[in-house]
Amino acid sequence: MSDLTNAELIIRIRDIWEASRQQVIRSVNSAHVCANWLIGRQIVEAEQNGEQRAEYGKNLLKTLSKQLSTEYGNGFSVSALQYMRAFFLAYPALLPIQHAVRVISLESAPTDATWQPGKLHVGLSWTHYRTLLKVERQEARDFYEIETIRNGWSARQLERQIASLLFDRLLKSRDKAGVMALANQGLQPTRPLDVIKDPYVLEFLNLPEATQWHESELEQALLAQLQAELQRELNQFAALPKEETL
Repeated sequence: MSDLTNAELIIRIRDIWEASRQQVIRSVNSAHVCANWLIGRQIVEAEQNGEQRAEYGKNLLKTLSKQLSTEYGNGFSVSALQYMRAFFLAYPALLPIQHAVRVISLESAPTDATWQPGKLHVGLSWTHYRTLLKVERQEARDFYEIETIRNGWSARQLERQIASLLFDRLLKSRDKAGVMALANQGLQPTRPLDVIKDPYVLEFLNLPEATQWHESELEQALLAQLQAELQRELNQFAALPKEETL
């Protein structure tokens, strides 16, 4: 360790810090996606157990929106709840059944080697999924999911590819590699921290919208959110009967 130069030590520390920060951001994104999927699932189940009328569904969302907005502020408008409902219906197998009662952890999320379209992936944020919901055809949506993860597209880049009908152009083209190369021209990778500047993530963290957020403020909010979630998990674990904790 003493053989390291100051420059080498700085590089190592920077690598550790950046890797940790990316892990925090990915954790928040996955927690946000899972929470919205679980809420959508609860809404769908409530509708199925209630009266099978469109009017019932509208009134249910209005009631939920009013109460949840009072308790949590932004993030629970009727349209937001409609997106959550649509998300569950479009991705019914996003989470394994055994994780349906709690937000899935990154450790149990599928890896790139085992992942398949329609399943949770830490590289897809809630804004990605909202954008994907605009794609009605299953085969096209699967394609955009795969390419988003493969190419590291931001939600804005994904939206641009969908708007340009990339999937349809590839189907019609003989030069598929050329079309993909053109599609990726000018796409610059975003910093991991930019992901949490998305307004939906700010709502999830209960942060007010701002023209500019300092990284330290965002990191503090992220860590506070994760600490609170970890404490809740620990409290729930401690409350389990002894035989269930074995």
